Amino acid sequence: MKNILLLFFISILFCQCEISRYIRYGETSAKFIIQNDTAYVSGLLGKKAHLRLEKIIQQNPNLTTLCLENIPGSIDDDYNIKSCLMVRKHKLNTHLSSQSIIASGGVDFFLSGNKRSVEVGAKLGVHSWTDGTYNGNELTKSDSAHLLFLDLYRTLEIDTSFYWFTLRSAHADSIHWLSWQEMILYGVIQD
Repeated sequence: MKNILLLFFISILFCQCEISRYIRYGETSAKFIIQNDTAYVSGLLGKKAHLRLEKIIQQNPNLTTLCLENIPGSIDDDYNIKSCLMVRKHKLNTHLSSQSIIASGGVDFFLSGNKRSVEVGAKLGVHSWTDGTYNGNELTKSDSAHLLFLDLYRTLEIDTSFYWFTLRSAHADSIHWLSWQEMILYGVIQD
């Protein structure tokens, strides 16, 4: 009985953290599979994914597109932003197939594409961020904690209203799946 209670409390602790949820379900650092001029990407974004991305860009000078398949988010916002800026610097396009499911930091990564394309059926999930102590949607708009993301969106030429929308759309432990109309409204999909 003690072991069952211990497992129960450990599972509750795991549920409290987005990163732990990914690890619990077996998610690992993003992998890149190269086929011709496209890299197919699946997994968590962070330092390891950033280093892999850097390496595949160096080793594949003809790379034009990142097809994001299953990206549940990022485990390190600083490295995810570095990856986003690298994608934009190298003018790589991002694409979502009808089977793609991306969320959280994966959406930021998608937005970094020089050109972005989305097939009907793709799922893009957004929510407020958390640092484990507070959630982005709990802070005033003038709080400096927002600058990391606002600066990224400005660099990527994404209207910052999308950032504020993501904070309002769902709490950090939930998700809001964007409708096609929302993707168009906020410029997630390019004309």
